[in-house]
Amino acid sequence: MTRVGTALSEVLAMTGPRDTAVVVTSGGPIAAIAATILMPNADGELWRRLNGVIVHGSSSTFSIGPRGAALVSFNEHAHLQTGR
Repeated sequence: MTRVGTALSEVLAMTGPRDTAVVVTSGGPIAAIAATILMPNADGELWRRLNGVIVHGSSSTFSIGPRGAALVSFNEHAHLQTGR
């Protein structure tokens, strides 16, 4: 969690109030950020649950604003589904 927090801080330091940052990573760091936003003082249980359901190639969206961080979407993967 420490490395993920450090990386997130670096991304935030490089972006301005109206900027967008795109970060490509594996599911573990995404789950760590989501868990921290949803339950900042929780133990690792929420991270384990979120990490266990992430689909490879999915996308998640976070928003950082004046009131802090928010999880906008998590594990979106409709773009991976094919028509039958």
